[in-house]
Amino acid sequence: MTVRGQLRASFAVVALAVSACGGTTATLEPAVARETSGEAQQEPRASSRSLSDVVRVDGVAVHVGTRESLTATQRAYLARLERVIVAFTTAPTPPVPYAADPAAFYAWTANVQSHFAQLEIDTRRLVEEHVRLPNESPEERRFHLLLSVIEARHTARWYAAAVGGPPGGTAGCPSDPPSQYHAVLDRLARDAEACVALLVDASEPMAESARACASYAAEAREALSHATPPHPDDCMEDMPSPGD
Repeated sequence: MTVRGQLRASFAVVALAVSACGGTTATLEPAVARETSGEAQQEPRASSRSLSDVVRVDGVAVHVGTRESLTATQRAYLARLERVIVAFTTAPTPPVPYAADPAAFYAWTANVQSHFAQLEIDTRRLVEEHVRLPNESPEERRFHLLLSVIEARHTARWYAAAVGGPPGGTAGCPSDPPSQYHAVLDRLARDAEACVALLVDASEPMAESARACASYAAEAREALSHATPPHPDDCMEDMPSPGD
């Protein structure tokens, strides 16, 4: 592998850490990380008719009920999303965006790898210890889809700042930062659109979540509309060098 390829692999740790769980990834304020990290917030009770407790992440309802009513697997994935949000709100930012100076950007990527290393380890352990079963209930599938949408949005916003330019024209090869950005935007758009379809007839508060998903999907599609095509030789740069 070339040095450039090694640096790309280092940068791709972000995408690896946040996608290992599978799934079909406005400005965060670090000072309110506790509020946005997904801790259960309860809806006020009104007159004689009690409203259900609602678990929210970033203001988006992901579960109608208390946090304690989630399954052990759901609570584990929710806790991971809270760590993902903290990781991105505290992630180092490059001294110069990729679009402005790729060489300087790649020289900085070791900082990204070290910052997300523990999250990657925790994610791999989560997938092994809390296996999602194929016979999940519709509510469980909805819950995990909403978590995926929220995660992808945080990831996409971090990539937008780090890349400092439009996404690449492909979500596959090459694996440079703009292409990774494209892949995250594509995931966000698809998951958010699936969320809208799943919640099309939902009542509040899930109808509110559907509106949020529609907004996120539109944001992602708009960003993807400005994607730039890859250089013809970019994919060859990821091929093994003779003797590797």
